[in-house]
Amino acid sequence: MKPDYVATISSHDLSPFIGSATEVFPGFTTVNHSYADHLSRMKNLVGDYFEDETLTRPFSYLILGSPGAGKSFLMKSLVEKLRKDQQSKSRRRRTEFAFQSINLSEVVNPGELHKFYEQIQKNSEKGNCTVTLLDEVDVRWGGSSAIKHLINPMYDGEYWNGVESKKFGRCAFFFAGSYLQDRETLLKTQKVLIGLDLSKFLLDMYLQMRSRNNIEAMRDLKEVQDFCYAQHRWRADVDPRADTILYLRNLEKIKDFLSRIAGNFFEMVDVSAPLHVTHETFVVSEGKVTPTPRLKPIEVTRFIKRSETAEDERFLGYREFESASEPILEYKNVLLCERLLRVIGAIEKRFKRSWPEKLKEFKIQRKLLNLLTVAPLINGMRSLEQLVNLLDAPDEENLEVVKRKAPLKLEEISMIVNNAEDFSDPNEVWYELTSQNKLLRDRMANNNRSENDMVSIPIKRKS
Repeated sequence: MKPDYVATISSHDLSPFIGSATEVFPGFTTVNHSYADHLSRMKNLVGDYFEDETLTRPFSYLILGSPGAGKSFLMKSLVEKLRKDQQSKSRRRRTEFAFQSINLSEVVNPGELHKFYEQIQKNSEKGNCTVTLLDEVDVRWGGSSAIKHLINPMYDGEYWNGVESKKFGRCAFFFAGSYLQDRETLLKTQKVLIGLDLSKFLLDMYLQMRSRNNIEAMRDLKEVQDFCYAQHRWRADVDPRADTILYLRNLEKIKDFLSRIAGNFFEMVDVSAPLHVTHETFVVSEGKVTPTPRLKPIEVTRFIKRSETAEDERFLGYREFESASEPILEYKNVLLCERLLRVIGAIEKRFKRSWPEKLKEFKIQRKLLNLLTVAPLINGMRSLEQLVNLLDAPDEENLEVVKRKAPLKLEEISMIVNNAEDFSDPNEVWYELTSQNKLLRDRMANNNRSENDMVSIPIKRKS
């Protein structure tokens, strides 16, 4: 089933949509088959590492994604999947998996990491495998970087305890950054690290001329430094990533860190603003669109290539498009459907405790569900949770109905939603969507449906 937001949001029952999603890991579903493939590949890599006892160095993997993208939830789900995979094997080969995580921005002393290494060793002695998530790995500690203190542990599986080097053995490290958020920034940083650090070179030259009291050379170098600084500020204005890449380049041992990652990285799909991957914001079904910097061409390419193969990996044939907009719109639909899945998950997370066990589905007004799906979020999935928290608690007589009685106030959502004034009224947002998509208008009219109708969504219960 090809992801189609128009067909989904105009439906009265989302059971087929929920059924079309793939649960890659427990509790982690997706409608993007290429994304599912990459998630499975990552899980297989770490699983194969623990199966192969000839691999003695720790397994290292970089997770790219903005703050609030759900990296911690993804990692917990991955470990749960590894556990389930082990349970299906014979008792003789069964292995237990342990998960631990730490936010390095909250660490004051590198010695605080020792208890995590010690836990890895304790788990290994019991025959258990440890997966550790180190978040915000690109922060600074004092005048140094956190990365500097991770090089030996991630490469040799040992750490310096102040007296001696202690080994903790095989394990899997997953790293996530605050600044190292996407593939483009990663690749640009690697390119910059290969080249000459001009600022450092000029500073070294300036200090050398100063030691020789060469005033004329110092003056010339100062002019070059000023020119380079002005050039850098111009680049920063043109490309906001310039400052980020400069910051990353200056992190101590960043080059060694990236070389030890050795290309093992995974980029999470960004569904914080699915409409804004094109300049024609509300166009989702037909017409000409132009991409914004939010659209990642490699993700579009992967998605289209995956749609050219069957589930058993058989090649079905190259797809043909009448315009360059078609694959972009198709991918935009994937992002919208992916975001819709997250919205449904966030609603279930909030209200599941108040729903009776016998309740099989909940209902929500179509235009409100649409607003929750398309509103551009400031802080990723954290903002989505905050947005869902603005919904009203269910009435005792209508526990299955999810709603918002009063209009959303700008002051409520201004720190949650970008362009809050454009996404505060469900009626206006629905009007913009229908006015720019004839296909949606036709589907609504042909099925005699309204934006005020209630949409039924099945509640997923753990077996």
